[in-house]
Amino acid sequence: MANIVTALSRLSKTVDKNIVVVNSQNVCLFPEVLPAFMSFKALTESVSGIYQGYRINKIDTTNSTFYVGIEHSDSDDQRLIDLIMLNISDILDRELTSGASPVEYIRTILDNARIHGVNEAAKPILYIKGWTALLENNREEYESSDLIEIINNTINAGLVFEYRDRIVIIGKDEDKISACKAIRENILTELYIECLIAVGSDISNELELIEQYDCCEEILNQVKRYSLGSKVFNFEDVYTYRIASSIDPVIKNEIVQKVFKNKISEMLNGEMETTIDVFFKNNLNLTDTAAKLYIHRNTLLYRIDKIYKSTGFDLRRFEDSWLFKLAWIISKEN
Repeated sequence: MANIVTALSRLSKTVDKNIVVVNSQNVCLFPEVLPAFMSFKALTESVSGIYQGYRINKIDTTNSTFYVGIEHSDSDDQRLIDLIMLNISDILDRELTSGASPVEYIRTILDNARIHGVNEAAKPILYIKGWTALLENNREEYESSDLIEIINNTINAGLVFEYRDRIVIIGKDEDKISACKAIRENILTELYIECLIAVGSDISNELELIEQYDCCEEILNQVKRYSLGSKVFNFEDVYTYRIASSIDPVIKNEIVQKVFKNKISEMLNGEMETTIDVFFKNNLNLTDTAAKLYIHRNTLLYRIDKIYKSTGFDLRRFEDSWLFKLAWIISKEN
């Protein structure tokens, strides 16, 4: 971004004219802020005309539109204006993308954000509309190109590309969760492998993509930390786990010791652990849990009573279940 400002500043001084450059997202690239006597809406509606003493032109690129205001004088030669516009177009093309494709540009922005942070990355330039998702990319098991092909054939994808050990997805389907579940099912069907997908929120530019990339990374980290399996997760799915991971280690230990007394280790086995997991996933509903486990309701009640006798916590009571669940989550940390 600094290179754009420097290049446009030099051009402005060379031609001795004030210049304004705004993108389609109402972000002023040059100068740093839009002059007080201008409004974004009026500027963008004045293309090919004169507005507040500026001749307004438009530059369309593959991924964005730019509105350019050049200080106007009645004595201006149109050839000079055309030359200035040509220079501005060249600056935008060269400095924003360095001649690279949108994917290469976004990779560069993501790299810069990793080093300098989101706030230092850049002003938003590209118009990237859709929702975001990250898919874990295990190159030892399959080729990235195979994953990208399956994704593009499964959903209405705005952009799909590899970045480090992730596949970044910008999708346009209305139901993003259903779209990502379809991706996962098709990967399983065609490549015979399970995959983990983290789903983020909607974005409209590359800086929002950086923020959602980080959110999706957080989702993947929590899923791994608590061994939640390979499926589709969004931020709400791991919210409780994020809270648990942020608790002070000393307090974590106190919670686990309070809930999981020595006796519980004697009765915990694969069957009982599955019962606890399914019971929480079904919001403490006895009927639904029994149906999911393919057991009689009385069998489920027997298991819950067994937990109560071992810990003193009745999972049917909210006051007991929330602390037990927190301890249960902490105990599964890797």
